[in-house]
Amino acid sequence: LPMVAIGILLRDDLGLASDNIALALFYANTFIPFYLRFFYGFISDNFPICGTRRIAYMIACYIAMASLYVTYAIWVVTLPRAYLVTTLINVVFAFSESCLDAVAVQRSR
Repeated sequence: LPMVAIGILLRDDLGLASDNIALALFYANTFIPFYLRFFYGFISDNFPICGTRRIAYMIACYIAMASLYVTYAIWVVTLPRAYLVTTLINVVFAFSESCLDAVAVQRSR
């Protein structure tokens, strides 16, 4: 649901409605953090927080994601800012998803 709102913002407010190539490049570039999920798993495996390897990272990621969405609503008025905040949102989201996948694997055993 947030990606729909971000898409509307990009098309209507930031002027990417007529430029489908620029819109596709925006999404392609900002989704690069998902290719680094192995690195996020390595971090959560080797650097536990408060004695846990996953849950603390997930909580921190969800708090960061919520604050980044608020930042998006308040601060993003130009395309470079949209690139920055969207990329950070995707880094945090990919990190939390890698932790969630690891929790699911642990619970299934």
